[in-house]
Amino acid sequence: MESFGILDNFFGSQTPLVWYFTYNAGGKDISSNPITHLRKIDYICLKSTPELHEIWLWAKSLFSYSDNQVIFYEVPTNKDEESLILKEIFAKFTQNPIKPIFFPFKIDPILNKEAEKAGFKVCSDNIYELPDKRWLYPEVPSETIHVTRTFSKSLPKALNILPGYTCFSRDQLREARNLLLEKNIKKFVIKNVFTSAGKNIYFLDKESEEEFESILQSIKFETLPNRIHDPAYIIEEMLDIELDSHCETRTPIVHCMGTYILPSVLHQIVKGSKYLGTSSQSPDLDISKKCLSQAKLLSESLNLKGPWGIDFVVDKSAIPYPIDINIGRLCGSHYIRFFIDLYAKDQFFEAWKVGSAKAPLGKIQEMLRKEGVEFDFKKKSGVSLIRVGDVGNLTVLVVGEKQEDLKTMREKIIEILEGLIEKS
Repeated sequence: MESFGILDNFFGSQTPLVWYFTYNAGGKDISSNPITHLRKIDYICLKSTPELHEIWLWAKSLFSYSDNQVIFYEVPTNKDEESLILKEIFAKFTQNPIKPIFFPFKIDPILNKEAEKAGFKVCSDNIYELPDKRWLYPEVPSETIHVTRTFSKSLPKALNILPGYTCFSRDQLREARNLLLEKNIKKFVIKNVFTSAGKNIYFLDKESEEEFESILQSIKFETLPNRIHDPAYIIEEMLDIELDSHCETRTPIVHCMGTYILPSVLHQIVKGSKYLGTSSQSPDLDISKKCLSQAKLLSESLNLKGPWGIDFVVDKSAIPYPIDINIGRLCGSHYIRFFIDLYAKDQFFEAWKVGSAKAPLGKIQEMLRKEGVEFDFKKKSGVSLIRVGDVGNLTVLVVGEKQEDLKTMREKIIEILEGLIEKS
Protein backbone atom coordinates (compact mmCIF):
# COMPACT_ATOMS: atom_id res chain seq x y z
CA MET A 1 0.00 0.00 0.00
CA GLU A 2 1.18 3.51 -0.76
CA SER A 3 0.82 6.08 1.96
CA PHE A 4 -0.86 9.44 1.50
CA GLY A 5 2.05 10.61 -0.64
CA ILE A 6 3.33 13.34 1.63
CA LEU A 7 5.83 11.06 3.39
CA ASP A 8 7.76 10.55 0.17
CA ASN A 9 7.90 14.30 -0.38
CA PHE A 10 9.54 14.99 2.95
CA PHE A 11 11.74 11.98 3.56
CA GLY A 12 12.36 10.46 0.16
CA SER A 13 10.66 7.44 -1.29
CA GLN A 14 13.33 5.04 0.04
CA THR A 15 13.58 6.36 3.61
CA PRO A 16 11.90 3.87 5.96
CA LEU A 17 9.80 5.28 8.77
CA VAL A 18 9.28 3.43 12.04
CA TRP A 19 6.14 4.26 13.97
CA TYR A 20 6.93 3.47 17.59
CA PHE A 21 4.11 3.07 20.10
CA THR A 22 5.21 4.48 23.44
CA TYR A 23 1.64 4.80 24.60
CA ASN A 24 -1.53 2.79 24.29
CA ALA A 25 -4.86 3.54 25.93
CA GLY A 26 -6.36 0.70 27.93
CA GLY A 27 -9.12 -1.47 26.58
CA LYS A 28 -10.15 -1.52 22.97
CA ASP A 29 -7.82 1.04 21.41
CA ILE A 30 -9.32 2.47 18.22
CA SER A 31 -7.03 5.50 17.97
CA SER A 32 -3.98 3.81 16.46
CA ASN A 33 -3.20 6.58 13.99
CA PRO A 34 0.15 5.35 12.61
CA ILE A 35 -1.32 1.97 11.63
CA THR A 36 -3.09 3.78 8.81
CA HIS A 37 0.11 5.43 7.55
CA LEU A 38 2.51 2.64 6.61
CA ARG A 39 4.10 2.41 3.20
CA LYS A 40 5.55 -0.86 1.96
CA ILE A 41 8.99 0.08 3.32
CA ASP A 42 7.73 1.29 6.73
CA TYR A 43 7.49 -0.50 10.08
CA ILE A 44 5.46 -0.15 13.24
CA CYS A 45 6.47 -1.22 16.77
CA LEU A 46 3.49 -2.30 18.88
CA LYS A 47 3.17 -3.50 22.44
CA SER A 48 2.27 -7.16 22.54
CA THR A 49 -1.30 -6.98 23.86
CA PRO A 50 -4.39 -8.86 22.64
CA GLU A 51 -6.01 -5.56 21.64
CA LEU A 52 -3.13 -4.39 19.46
CA HIS A 53 -2.71 -7.86 17.89
CA GLU A 54 -6.39 -7.65 16.94
CA ILE A 55 -6.04 -4.14 15.52
CA TRP A 56 -2.95 -5.17 13.56
CA LEU A 57 -4.89 -8.00 11.89
CA TRP A 58 -7.59 -5.48 10.98
CA ALA A 59 -5.02 -3.02 9.57
CA LYS A 60 -3.40 -5.81 7.50
CA SER A 61 -6.72 -6.77 5.94
CA LEU A 62 -7.72 -3.16 5.25
CA PHE A 63 -4.40 -1.76 3.99
CA SER A 64 -2.65 -4.88 2.62
CA TYR A 65 0.32 -4.69 5.01
CA SER A 66 2.73 -7.63 5.32
CA ASP A 67 3.69 -9.55 8.46
CA ASN A 68 7.29 -8.32 8.40
CA GLN A 69 6.19 -4.69 8.81
CA VAL A 70 5.33 -5.07 12.48
CA ILE A 71 7.63 -5.53 15.47
CA PHE A 72 5.82 -6.65 18.62
CA TYR A 73 7.53 -6.11 21.97
CA GLU A 74 6.58 -6.95 25.54
CA VAL A 75 5.23 -4.13 27.68
CA PRO A 76 8.21 -2.75 29.67
CA THR A 77 7.92 -2.62 33.46
CA ASN A 78 10.43 0.21 33.97
CA LYS A 79 12.66 2.69 32.14
CA ASP A 80 15.74 0.44 32.19
CA GLU A 81 13.82 -2.40 30.60
CA GLU A 82 12.37 -0.03 28.00
CA SER A 83 15.88 1.20 27.11
CA LEU A 84 17.00 -2.41 26.50
CA ILE A 85 13.96 -3.08 24.32
CA LEU A 86 14.72 0.05 22.30
CA LYS A 87 18.33 -1.00 21.79
CA GLU A 88 17.13 -4.32 20.38
CA ILE A 89 14.70 -2.54 18.04
CA PHE A 90 17.37 -0.09 16.86
CA ALA A 91 19.72 -3.00 16.22
CA LYS A 92 17.29 -4.34 13.60
CA PHE A 93 17.91 -1.24 11.48
CA THR A 94 21.66 -0.60 11.88
CA GLN A 95 22.47 -2.42 8.61
CA ASN A 96 19.95 -0.46 6.59
CA PRO A 97 21.76 1.65 3.95
CA ILE A 98 19.38 4.51 4.67
CA LYS A 99 18.83 5.13 8.36
CA PRO A 100 15.12 5.15 9.22
CA ILE A 101 13.32 7.98 10.98
CA PHE A 102 11.47 7.11 14.19
CA PHE A 103 8.07 8.55 15.02
CA PRO A 104 6.93 7.95 18.60
CA PHE A 105 3.20 8.05 19.17
CA LYS A 106 3.91 10.82 21.66
CA ILE A 107 7.07 12.73 22.60
CA ASP A 108 9.15 10.27 24.60
CA PRO A 109 12.45 11.19 26.35
CA ILE A 110 13.65 7.57 26.59
CA LEU A 111 13.15 6.92 22.88
CA ASN A 112 14.83 10.21 21.92
CA LYS A 113 17.82 9.52 24.15
CA GLU A 114 18.37 5.95 22.95
CA ALA A 115 17.83 6.89 19.30
CA GLU A 116 20.41 9.65 19.59
CA LYS A 117 22.91 7.16 21.02
CA ALA A 118 22.22 4.81 18.11
CA GLY A 119 22.53 7.58 15.51
CA PHE A 120 18.89 7.62 14.40
CA LYS A 121 16.63 10.62 13.86
CA VAL A 122 13.40 11.01 15.80
CA CYS A 123 10.48 13.21 14.77
CA SER A 124 7.50 13.84 16.99
CA ASP A 125 3.97 12.84 16.10
CA ASN A 126 3.45 15.85 13.82
CA ILE A 127 3.22 13.81 10.60
CA TYR A 128 -0.48 13.13 11.09
CA GLU A 129 -1.25 16.76 11.90
CA LEU A 130 -0.46 18.25 8.53
CA PRO A 131 -2.96 21.03 7.78
CA ASP A 132 -2.18 21.28 4.10
CA LYS A 133 -3.72 24.61 3.19
CA ARG A 134 -0.76 24.95 0.84
CA TRP A 135 -2.21 22.45 -1.60
CA LEU A 136 -4.85 25.09 -2.28
CA TYR A 137 -2.85 28.29 -2.55
CA PRO A 138 0.13 29.00 -4.84
CA GLU A 139 3.25 30.88 -3.78
CA VAL A 140 3.49 34.53 -4.78
CA PRO A 141 5.17 34.93 -8.21
CA SER A 142 8.47 36.13 -6.71
CA GLU A 143 8.68 33.04 -4.49
CA THR A 144 11.99 31.20 -4.44
CA ILE A 145 12.22 27.43 -4.07
CA HIS A 146 11.18 26.13 -0.64
CA VAL A 147 10.60 22.69 0.80
CA THR A 148 6.92 23.52 0.49
CA ARG A 149 7.19 23.40 -3.30
CA THR A 150 6.60 19.67 -2.93
CA PHE A 151 2.97 20.65 -2.34
CA SER A 152 2.55 22.20 -5.78
CA LYS A 153 -0.19 20.43 -7.71
CA SER A 154 -2.48 21.20 -10.61
CA LEU A 155 -5.96 21.37 -9.13
CA PRO A 156 -9.09 20.76 -11.26
CA LYS A 157 -10.84 23.84 -12.63
CA ALA A 158 -14.14 22.68 -11.15
CA LEU A 159 -12.73 23.09 -7.64
CA ASN A 160 -14.01 26.16 -5.78
CA ILE A 161 -10.78 27.83 -4.65
CA LEU A 162 -10.75 31.25 -3.02
CA PRO A 163 -8.16 33.69 -4.40
CA GLY A 164 -5.11 33.53 -2.14
CA TYR A 165 -1.37 32.89 -1.78
CA THR A 166 1.13 31.04 0.40
CA CYS A 167 3.75 33.41 1.85
CA PHE A 168 7.02 32.87 3.71
CA SER A 169 7.78 36.46 4.74
CA ARG A 170 6.13 39.80 5.48
CA ASP A 171 7.30 41.13 2.12
CA GLN A 172 5.56 38.26 0.34
CA LEU A 173 2.36 38.96 2.30
CA ARG A 174 2.57 42.57 1.12
CA GLU A 175 3.07 41.43 -2.47
CA ALA A 176 0.20 38.94 -2.23
CA ARG A 177 -2.16 41.55 -0.76
CA ASN A 178 -1.38 43.93 -3.64
CA LEU A 179 -2.09 41.15 -6.13
CA LEU A 180 -5.47 40.53 -4.48
CA LEU A 181 -6.28 44.25 -4.42
CA GLU A 182 -5.62 44.31 -8.17
CA LYS A 183 -8.34 41.65 -8.46
CA ASN A 184 -10.70 44.04 -6.64
CA ILE A 185 -10.72 41.96 -3.46
CA LYS A 186 -11.30 44.16 -0.39
CA LYS A 187 -11.60 41.70 2.52
CA PHE A 188 -8.83 39.33 3.60
CA VAL A 189 -8.05 36.47 5.94
CA ILE A 190 -4.44 35.93 7.01
CA LYS A 191 -3.78 32.62 8.76
CA ASN A 192 -0.89 30.48 9.86
CA VAL A 193 -0.69 27.18 7.95
CA PHE A 194 -0.97 25.43 11.33
CA THR A 195 -4.09 27.34 12.32
CA SER A 196 -6.43 25.39 14.55
CA ALA A 197 -9.69 26.32 16.29
CA GLY A 198 -9.52 29.93 15.17
CA LYS A 199 -5.99 30.62 16.47
CA ASN A 200 -3.47 32.68 14.49
CA ILE A 201 -6.16 34.09 12.20
CA TYR A 202 -6.42 37.77 11.29
CA PHE A 203 -9.35 39.42 9.52
CA LEU A 204 -9.10 42.58 7.44
CA ASP A 205 -12.36 44.01 6.15
CA LYS A 206 -10.87 47.39 5.22
CA GLU A 207 -8.23 48.56 2.78
CA SER A 208 -6.38 50.29 5.63
CA GLU A 209 -2.61 50.14 5.07
CA GLU A 210 -2.01 50.98 8.74
CA GLU A 211 -4.17 48.10 9.97
CA PHE A 212 -2.48 45.67 7.59
CA GLU A 213 1.02 46.76 8.67
CA SER A 214 0.00 46.49 12.34
CA ILE A 215 -1.06 42.87 11.77
CA LEU A 216 2.17 42.13 9.91
CA GLN A 217 4.24 43.29 12.89
CA SER A 218 2.45 40.79 15.15
CA ILE A 219 3.09 37.89 12.75
CA LYS A 220 6.20 35.85 13.45
CA PHE A 221 7.64 33.59 10.77
CA GLU A 222 9.13 31.17 13.27
CA THR A 223 9.58 27.44 12.88
CA LEU A 224 7.21 25.84 15.35
CA PRO A 225 8.57 23.13 17.69
CA ASN A 226 8.84 19.67 16.09
CA ARG A 227 7.53 20.91 12.73
CA ILE A 228 9.17 19.89 9.49
CA HIS A 229 7.95 22.70 7.23
CA ASP A 230 9.13 26.18 6.43
CA PRO A 231 6.98 28.61 8.47
CA ALA A 232 4.28 30.08 6.24
CA TYR A 233 1.10 32.14 6.25
CA ILE A 234 -1.85 32.13 3.88
CA ILE A 235 -3.62 35.28 2.71
CA GLU A 236 -6.98 34.70 1.01
CA GLU A 237 -10.24 36.42 0.22
CA MET A 238 -12.66 36.64 3.15
CA LEU A 239 -16.08 35.35 2.17
CA ASP A 240 -19.32 37.10 2.87
CA ILE A 241 -20.94 34.60 5.25
CA GLU A 242 -24.48 34.68 6.61
CA LEU A 243 -24.45 35.10 10.41
CA ASP A 244 -27.48 34.88 12.69
CA SER A 245 -28.38 37.27 15.53
CA HIS A 246 -25.85 35.52 17.80
CA CYS A 247 -23.07 35.99 15.20
CA GLU A 248 -23.10 32.25 14.61
CA THR A 249 -23.32 30.18 11.47
CA ARG A 250 -22.53 26.61 10.56
CA THR A 251 -20.18 25.43 7.87
CA PRO A 252 -19.72 21.80 6.71
CA ILE A 253 -16.73 19.51 7.09
CA VAL A 254 -16.16 16.20 5.31
CA HIS A 255 -14.13 13.29 6.66
CA CYS A 256 -12.53 10.83 4.26
CA MET A 257 -10.52 7.62 4.41
CA GLY A 258 -8.27 7.41 1.38
CA THR A 259 -10.47 8.15 -1.60
CA TYR A 260 -13.46 6.84 0.33
CA ILE A 261 -15.73 9.55 1.76
CA LEU A 262 -17.19 8.62 5.12
CA PRO A 263 -21.00 8.71 5.16
CA SER A 264 -21.28 12.04 6.91
CA VAL A 265 -21.04 15.73 6.18
CA LEU A 266 -20.99 17.43 9.56
CA HIS A 267 -21.48 21.02 10.56
CA GLN A 268 -18.65 22.96 12.11
CA ILE A 269 -19.90 25.72 14.39
CA VAL A 270 -18.52 29.14 13.52
CA LYS A 271 -18.95 31.97 16.00
CA GLY A 272 -17.89 35.22 14.42
CA SER A 273 -14.95 33.79 12.50
CA LYS A 274 -13.75 31.06 14.89
CA TYR A 275 -14.31 27.34 14.56
CA LEU A 276 -15.67 25.84 17.76
CA GLY A 277 -15.90 22.16 16.86
CA THR A 278 -18.26 19.75 15.19
CA SER A 279 -21.98 19.68 15.86
CA SER A 280 -24.30 16.73 15.41
CA GLN A 281 -26.49 18.50 12.87
CA SER A 282 -26.13 18.00 9.13
CA PRO A 283 -26.21 20.72 6.50
CA ASP A 284 -29.02 20.72 3.97
CA LEU A 285 -28.90 18.10 1.24
CA ASP A 286 -27.90 20.52 -1.53
CA ILE A 287 -24.84 21.78 0.37
CA SER A 288 -23.91 18.22 1.37
CA LYS A 289 -23.90 17.11 -2.26
CA LYS A 290 -21.74 20.08 -3.26
CA CYS A 291 -19.25 19.38 -0.45
CA LEU A 292 -19.00 15.69 -1.31
CA SER A 293 -18.45 16.55 -4.97
CA GLN A 294 -15.63 18.96 -4.06
CA ALA A 295 -14.08 16.38 -1.70
CA LYS A 296 -14.11 13.79 -4.49
CA LEU A 297 -12.31 16.21 -6.82
CA LEU A 298 -9.62 16.81 -4.18
CA SER A 299 -9.08 13.14 -3.37
CA GLU A 300 -8.68 12.24 -7.04
CA SER A 301 -6.44 15.16 -8.00
CA LEU A 302 -4.14 14.91 -4.95
CA ASN A 303 -4.27 11.10 -4.72
CA LEU A 304 -5.00 11.39 -1.00
CA LYS A 305 -4.65 8.19 0.99
CA GLY A 306 -4.90 7.42 4.66
CA PRO A 307 -7.31 9.34 6.89
CA TRP A 308 -7.99 12.95 5.98
CA GLY A 309 -10.58 15.66 6.38
CA ILE A 310 -11.50 18.88 4.65
CA ASP A 311 -13.04 22.08 6.02
CA PHE A 312 -15.34 24.24 3.92
CA VAL A 313 -16.78 27.71 4.27
CA VAL A 314 -20.14 28.35 2.63
CA ASP A 315 -21.05 31.77 1.27
CA LYS A 316 -24.49 33.39 1.13
CA SER A 317 -25.09 31.75 -2.26
CA ALA A 318 -24.67 28.28 -0.64
CA ILE A 319 -21.42 27.62 -2.50
CA PRO A 320 -18.83 25.68 -0.42
CA TYR A 321 -15.15 26.58 -0.67
CA PRO A 322 -12.44 24.22 0.68
CA ILE A 323 -10.10 26.14 2.99
CA ASP A 324 -8.18 23.45 4.87
CA ILE A 325 -7.09 19.88 4.10
CA ASN A 326 -6.01 17.90 7.16
CA ILE A 327 -4.03 15.04 5.66
CA GLY A 328 -3.29 12.10 7.89
CA ARG A 329 -5.05 13.49 10.95
CA LEU A 330 -7.80 11.33 12.34
CA CYS A 331 -11.11 13.14 12.75
CA GLY A 332 -14.25 12.22 14.64
CA SER A 333 -15.90 10.20 11.88
CA HIS A 334 -12.73 8.12 11.41
CA TYR A 335 -12.91 6.68 14.92
CA ILE A 336 -16.50 5.67 14.38
CA ARG A 337 -15.61 4.06 11.04
CA PHE A 338 -12.69 2.18 12.65
CA PHE A 339 -14.93 0.93 15.48
CA ILE A 340 -17.57 -0.33 13.05
CA ASP A 341 -14.98 -1.99 10.79
CA LEU A 342 -13.31 -3.65 13.77
CA TYR A 343 -16.23 -4.70 15.93
CA ALA A 344 -19.57 -4.29 14.15
CA LYS A 345 -19.17 -4.79 10.42
CA ASP A 346 -22.38 -4.59 8.36
CA GLN A 347 -24.40 -3.36 11.35
CA PHE A 348 -26.59 -0.26 11.36
CA PHE A 349 -25.13 2.63 13.36
CA GLU A 350 -25.63 6.25 14.27
CA ALA A 351 -23.40 8.69 16.17
CA TRP A 352 -23.66 12.20 17.54
CA LYS A 353 -21.72 14.51 19.83
CA VAL A 354 -23.34 15.06 23.24
CA GLY A 355 -21.00 17.30 25.26
CA SER A 356 -18.62 16.91 28.23
CA ALA A 357 -19.15 14.34 30.97
CA LYS A 358 -20.08 15.79 34.39
CA ALA A 359 -19.54 12.37 35.98
CA PRO A 360 -16.65 9.86 35.72
CA LEU A 361 -16.87 7.81 32.54
CA GLY A 362 -16.70 4.64 34.64
CA LYS A 363 -19.94 5.65 36.35
CA ILE A 364 -21.66 6.34 33.04
CA GLN A 365 -20.45 3.01 31.61
CA GLU A 366 -21.82 1.26 34.72
CA MET A 367 -25.22 2.85 34.12
CA LEU A 368 -25.16 1.66 30.51
CA ARG A 369 -24.35 -1.82 31.79
CA LYS A 370 -27.20 -1.79 34.32
CA GLU A 371 -29.66 -0.66 31.69
CA GLY A 372 -28.51 -3.43 29.34
CA VAL A 373 -27.45 -1.12 26.51
CA GLU A 374 -23.64 -1.20 26.82
CA PHE A 375 -21.97 -2.33 23.59
CA ASP A 376 -21.67 -6.12 23.44
CA PHE A 377 -18.62 -7.20 21.40
CA LYS A 378 -20.10 -10.66 20.79
CA LYS A 379 -23.55 -9.51 19.70
CA LYS A 380 -22.01 -6.52 17.88
CA SER A 381 -24.68 -4.14 19.14
CA GLY A 382 -25.29 -1.60 21.88
CA VAL A 383 -24.11 1.83 22.95
CA SER A 384 -20.50 2.98 23.13
CA LEU A 385 -19.12 6.32 24.33
CA ILE A 386 -16.14 7.67 22.39
CA ARG A 387 -13.87 10.57 23.30
CA VAL A 388 -12.02 11.73 20.21
CA GLY A 389 -8.42 12.73 20.89
CA ASP A 390 -7.89 14.84 23.99
CA VAL A 391 -11.01 16.97 23.63
CA GLY A 392 -13.64 16.96 26.34
CA ASN A 393 -16.69 16.26 24.21
CA LEU A 394 -18.10 12.75 24.10
CA THR A 395 -19.59 11.09 21.04
CA VAL A 396 -22.37 8.55 21.45
CA LEU A 397 -22.33 5.60 19.04
CA VAL A 398 -25.38 3.32 18.84
CA VAL A 399 -25.12 0.07 16.86
CA GLY A 400 -27.82 -2.45 16.06
CA GLU A 401 -28.86 -5.23 13.74
CA LYS A 402 -31.92 -3.27 12.55
CA GLN A 403 -32.62 0.40 11.98
CA GLU A 404 -35.43 0.21 14.55
CA ASP A 405 -32.91 -0.88 17.20
CA LEU A 406 -31.14 2.45 16.88
CA LYS A 407 -34.26 4.44 17.74
CA THR A 408 -34.85 2.43 20.89
CA MET A 409 -31.23 2.78 22.04
CA ARG A 410 -31.14 6.48 21.12
CA GLU A 411 -34.14 7.20 23.35
CA LYS A 412 -32.63 5.13 26.16
CA ILE A 413 -29.21 6.77 26.09
CA ILE A 414 -30.70 10.29 26.03
CA GLU A 415 -32.63 9.38 29.16
CA ILE A 416 -29.55 7.91 30.87
CA LEU A 417 -27.28 10.85 30.06
CA GLU A 418 -29.74 13.46 31.34
CA GLY A 419 -27.92 15.36 34.07
CA LEU A 420 -24.60 13.58 33.46
CA ILE A 421 -23.53 15.60 30.43
CA GLU A 422 -22.57 19.26 30.14
CA LYS A 423 -24.09 20.06 26.76
CA SER A 424 -21.84 21.89 24.31
